[in-house]
Amino acid sequence: MPNDALKNLLQMIEEENDPNVLKQPKYAQLATHLSHMIEAGIWRPGDKLPSEADMAEVLPASLGTIQKALNRLYDQGAIIRKHYRGTFVNGPQSLLGPWHLKFMDDDGRTILPVRQEVVGIERVKSEQPWAAFLGESPFYVCIKRAVDVNDEFRAVSHFFVSGDKYGDLLDMPVRELSGTYIRAILRSRFGTPTLRLSERVACQAFPRDVCESLCLPEDSVGMVFHIQSYGYRDGPISYHLVYLPPNRRLLVLGEKQA
Repeated sequence: MPNDALKNLLQMIEEENDPNVLKQPKYAQLATHLSHMIEAGIWRPGDKLPSEADMAEVLPASLGTIQKALNRLYDQGAIIRKHYRGTFVNGPQSLLGPWHLKFMDDDGRTILPVRQEVVGIERVKSEQPWAAFLGESPFYVCIKRAVDVNDEFRAVSHFFVSGDKYGDLLDMPVRELSGTYIRAILRSRFGTPTLRLSERVACQAFPRDVCESLCLPEDSVGMVFHIQSYGYRDGPISYHLVYLPPNRRLLVLGEKQA
């Protein structure tokens, strides 16, 4: 017997009338409907999805179409697969923390402590590079943070989101944002979990306000992280810039097994 979630999914498929969805291949349509179910909270992070066989029994889709739809969601980071256990809605705890600010101590093992403090929440205009990524919006929200690494040197963090979607952040007291991960707030308050990140690094001149914050000469050059985050259906969520001045510490980039 189909469970309630599959009944809801079947009803969503049968009632679909959006021409932009209907012109997609059947597997893409199914992936879209599954995403809507997750976004609506019918399936929450950590929930196990019905098996492919159960879906094929209820839905007007072949097993191959269902597998292609799930593969699409897997590639987008919306679901995870556990061997012999099934398919689950992703709960990306590991994407919340400051993975890009791990510096090695002199012993070659210890990661230096990092403190972050929100120093302002501002309404900003459409400018590159964040506007092109986040999409058109009447304004954008920038959360500015001061970053201290082991009381040795400082960095600056600018976190951008669309004002259309997250304008309510402007009403939050700074103290509520300090000591928390912004992505965790986007997930808990707005129902927008981060499922995938794209990170690029460049050696660039810092903007004037960043130079002033770090007490550096104008047009000083340093490392700039460009971090893009994506949610369900690979929709853009945030554009994060981290300005890191020259320092003597080794930056830990992670480990990969051969």
